[in-house]
Amino acid sequence: MIKINKFENIFGIKQLRGADSLGKLNVIYAPNGTAKSSISDALENISSKESVDDVYRSGSIPSYEIDINGNICDENNFIPFNIIKYCGVEEFKLGDGGDYQGIVISPKMANKVSTIQKNIKQSVSTIANILQACFSKKGKGRDGDLFSKSLREAIEIVAKTAENDDTLLIGFANNLQTSIKPLSTAIDEDTFYKLVNVKAVDTATKPEVKQHLNEYALIVNKKIASNVLDDDFKIDNLNSFSNHIKEDKYFDAANKRKLFINNKEIGSAEFEEIVKEQNDLIYGDDETKRQYEECKSVLTKNKATNDLANTLLSDPVLLSHASNYAEFINELFVTIIDAASLKLLEAEKAKISIEQAKLESMKSSIDDSDNALSKIWSNFESRFAFDKFDLKIRNRFDAVIGFDVPHFIKCIKGTDVEIDNPSELRFSTGEIRTFNLINAIIEIERARLSNQEVTIVLDDAVDSFDYKNKYGIINYLLELKDNPKIQIIIFTHNFDFYRSSILAFGKGNTNQYFMYKDSGGVVTLFDSSNKKYYLEVGKFNEWKHSPTKAQYFSLVPFFRNVLQLESNSSNTDVIILDSYLHYDDTLSTSLDLSSLNTVLSARGCNLPSGLSLSDKYLQDIDNEISRILSSAIHETDLEEKLVLGIYIRLFSERLLCKKIISSGHSLPIVNPYNKTKELMNIAIANNCLDSDEISLLLEASVIAPSYVHANSFMYEPLIDVDSKTLVRITNRLKSLNLTWAL
Repeated sequence: MIKINKFENIFGIKQLRGADSLGKLNVIYAPNGTAKSSISDALENISSKESVDDVYRSGSIPSYEIDINGNICDENNFIPFNIIKYCGVEEFKLGDGGDYQGIVISPKMANKVSTIQKNIKQSVSTIANILQACFSKKGKGRDGDLFSKSLREAIEIVAKTAENDDTLLIGFANNLQTSIKPLSTAIDEDTFYKLVNVKAVDTATKPEVKQHLNEYALIVNKKIASNVLDDDFKIDNLNSFSNHIKEDKYFDAANKRKLFINNKEIGSAEFEEIVKEQNDLIYGDDETKRQYEECKSVLTKNKATNDLANTLLSDPVLLSHASNYAEFINELFVTIIDAASLKLLEAEKAKISIEQAKLESMKSSIDDSDNALSKIWSNFESRFAFDKFDLKIRNRFDAVIGFDVPHFIKCIKGTDVEIDNPSELRFSTGEIRTFNLINAIIEIERARLSNQEVTIVLDDAVDSFDYKNKYGIINYLLELKDNPKIQIIIFTHNFDFYRSSILAFGKGNTNQYFMYKDSGGVVTLFDSSNKKYYLEVGKFNEWKHSPTKAQYFSLVPFFRNVLQLESNSSNTDVIILDSYLHYDDTLSTSLDLSSLNTVLSARGCNLPSGLSLSDKYLQDIDNEISRILSSAIHETDLEEKLVLGIYIRLFSERLLCKKIISSGHSLPIVNPYNKTKELMNIAIANNCLDSDEISLLLEASVIAPSYVHANSFMYEPLIDVDSKTLVRITNRLKSLNLTWAL
């Protein structure tokens, strides 16, 4: 489990406060722009050792302390921890790692192929032993490796893969042409490794080198009728011997040496004639021989080809076979591997082929309904509304039997057509979130099945989700909440999701926060767990018996909604309460608390101590606002924010009415459900307001709109706004309204 002790100068956040109290289950309500994504992204980056530099404050050095079960991870001391973040709109990519095999392996299918796997494994082991024995000098690897680096590279060239040992050796057995004829010259291990490596292959297959090797092969492999040359004694051997005779002065009388060819003694002149005759037979003329010599010089002059050329030129047999290098490598293998071992390789290759045929026959009847993924997908389909894609595994058979790691794909419903970009298929925002959600769930299930400790971070996960999908996520999280290895941190701007998550998890088990960011970039988590009315509307009944002034005034919009539900907007009591929620220049100035108390007391609400029925309502509201402004406001105190909201609406409308009248205009009849906006339009049209006043009133109308009655009992819009903003607007309105006495 993680706690955040320190979090400074990270992704636009100057400082994060209050996150050192995070527990196992945490639900955090935060307005847009409060840096939910910055915190989520930063935690993900820190867990994977990626940058968290503050992109907004150039030069500020990021600093953090993440408490991981009592161990501190900071910028100087990394401690691993696992974050799975889901925000919905960003693509959530799955890795192609072995950890996912626990989700996709089908026990039923795996049992069916276990004997086949065992037989293949046994053949692979035999092949490995054969190769290690045949390459005894440098065959076996060190530190647990099956082969030496040189031999493994040679095997990979034939196998055409660099996969795990089993796949490598199966590929080698399938690709090695054991029936090919061995070379007519002996090959030792050192020579083999010089010729069979990636660099040698790359060199020998270059067009210019390949051309000269082909030209040389045409010459040395030329079939002629000769009583001197044969397959073991080529023209190069004869010419080399001729040069040696000259250098050694073989025919000088002092040496007393004799040369016999075909049991006939040959003298110096006669030998030279034989050499010329044989060269003429091979090359035909001096120009052909010149080209031949050029071929050899091209191979040896280039530093990159020199090592290869020297090895090839040391034996005409090697050089004559190198023009087709792929076949040449096979010839080298079957030359260095003895005949008995080759027969064993052929036998194991046949066994593998038989077992692989059995596997192929099973692919047409895959039944992997018993794996974890089938249950995950079935639950996902039940919980979340969608009908546009299917989750599939590209390499399904190999994955469900445990032969390969799974490669997840998503396809258009009912087809095998893969979806790369859901927006191109006109997926809605909610559908794209669902499209990405299944990947996050697979990642969570992977961690859960592996018994890994993980922190799940949801960043506005339900935006654009309909009711079913929103509660589908809650239903899934309920499966996870009691797992001791799983921590859940929910950031949300959806109040219903905030409230529903807490109630589902259990109020006593869940840390509950409101989060706000001030103008200086400081983000604070405020504990809201002791304010039960955010979760249960019935808690507002507790205000009625002995309300504070703030609670008494805050109950007005609540009772107004209840009364409207009981009857309609034309109900007399509804109209009375409306007069306390909006400003009327002919009524509000003289409005006292008597009518309000009549409506509220009939529903069990008592008048607070310190108020009397004859009190002027506007004056009492103004006095209560002065009290609130003079003390520290708690972000989680709904009654204080509600009173500020009511004041902002009332005194915005009062300011507008006074400005319009002061400018010599009469007040028109306006729509009571859009009163503030219509008054603003009139005031602006008649130049009654300056630019600062217009700006202030526009902001005030957003925070406390006139139609707020129908919006979650008025309080959800207000908890979106931090107290500093409410105080700033209230102070400004209070100042502007001083022109007209209450």
